Amino acid sequence: MGKTILGTWLFLVLILQHGYGQNIEVNTKRGKSKGKIERQIAEEQIKNLKKGILLIRLSTKSQTLETIREKGYDQKANEMEADQIALNKAIATTFPVNIKFCKTAFFYSEETDKLISKDFDNMKFMNGQLNEIPNPLVNDVYYLVLDLAILKERDPRYDTYRQVVTEKGIENKPVYYSSSNLRLPAFVVKDQNLEQLTDPFPYYVRAYSLEPEIDRILLAARKLNKSLFKFYKKATR
Repeated sequence: MGKTILGTWLFLVLILQHGYGQNIEVNTKRGKSKGKIERQIAEEQIKNLKKGILLIRLSTKSQTLETIREKGYDQKANEMEADQIALNKAIATTFPVNIKFCKTAFFYSEETDKLISKDFDNMKFMNGQLNEIPNPLVNDVYYLVLDLAILKERDPRYDTYRQVVTEKGIENKPVYYSSSNLRLPAFVVKDQNLEQLTDPFPYYVRAYSLEPEIDRILLAARKLNKSLFKFYKKATR
């Protein structure tokens, strides 16, 4: 089922394609290389996530579906909506039982602005059965966001990254990406501004398999869980 649903999701991208982080303390000792600083940031992120929660964003494609209906393609929109609902259910039932690294919770894409503005008390969070649960982000719980999205690639022309060292310490800076070309979907880990994380953090897994009989969502969840544990082990040596 995961293969068919993801195929429909990719079709949506094909026809219609034409974040503020919680503070990470790192050692900013003078002379430290950019690569070492990036690794230290990633190590702090993975350690915090182990004690925190991975919020999984479920897209409803509401604006996309509205546009299709406005063009008179109601039947197609209804079919896509049904496929999107099925995809969300598949993700919701698969990830909590296969992500053992940390806690998980879900929210719909319509809640994104509230997440970014940290209006958590007015957000609807859900469990793997898509039933509403109390706000899991109390007491300043650390979180990252997992998103089924088109993976962006960093532009090698720019020597920059999301968090950089300045005279004032660690500051958030824009991440510049290459031009938007169509790519295969992936489950991408993002920060609290929904900015894609960077290496060496294991920030994505591809949502496809060369073996058609393997459930792609299940495969992605297991691969992500394994990658998180592997990097955590390195970070805590």
